[in-house]
Amino acid sequence: MVYIALVHRANGIFYFSYWPKAPKTWASVGMLNGELRRLSPWLVGAGGELAASSSLLEVQVRARSVDHGKTGVVLLVNTTAEAHYVAISIPQLPAEQLRALFDAHTFKPVKNRFTENLRPYDTRAYFWGEEPPGLLSPAR
Repeated sequence: MVYIALVHRANGIFYFSYWPKAPKTWASVGMLNGELRRLSPWLVGAGGELAASSSLLEVQVRARSVDHGKTGVVLLVNTTAEAHYVAISIPQLPAEQLRALFDAHTFKPVKNRFTENLRPYDTRAYFWGEEPPGLLSPAR
């Protein structure tokens, strides 16, 4: 749900849980907070949105460039309980290579397009250029 909000340009995230002491719930929130910390420079830095589209309505996408296109981020989210193979198009993509933010996956889009295979409710974050310094202080 957080990635769906980010794709639709949320500017704040608030968590609520009916089971606030469930270890699995809070462990997942901790991981998610780490991802948000790394994503924050792209999401709030000076820059702009890039037109981005998905071949499937079930897979939503957002692309944003920062620092005059020197760096940027692409977010994908599968909003369904089914796996999907999807084509992503970002006509103004100023990058020859995209790197996954949370693993070692790197690839070159072809004519500003790429395909992705997403598991149910899966998310992806890719970036180009140098990773900007974080804007948020580490969790304590």
